[in-house]
Amino acid sequence: MVITDTEKLAGVVGGGLAQNIAPPVLALAVNGACPIDRDAFILMTKAGVLALSIAAPGAANIGRVLQIYGATADQNVLTFTGGTLRSGAAGVTTVTGAAAIGSGVTVKAVTATTWQLLNNTLAVVT
Repeated sequence: MVITDTEKLAGVVGGGLAQNIAPPVLALAVNGACPIDRDAFILMTKAGVLALSIAAPGAANIGRVLQIYGATADQNVLTFTGGTLRSGAAGVTTVTGAAAIGSGVTVKAVTATTWQLLNNTLAVVT
């Protein structure tokens, strides 16, 4: 694809092409439920450990990709309700980040009840 083709495509989808392709960055600094209604890059920014719960995807969210990474050197905790995370082990519930900036996971909703682990950076999955 040449630059002119890319520019034409950007005009069709509206605005800057990268803005329309890349997921939004959401900064989360409060314990609670992780939003799962859109593809997102979730940056955990809380000073101290952030605890997020991630619900089962539901039929409407199949195909969603969540990139969840720490912006602080804390052991953030992600809880996948009902053991819905598949990482090569059955019924994984918890992801605990390392005390390092950049620790986290990327997951994709592959069924209404299952998140698939796509990437793990320094996190412990249990």
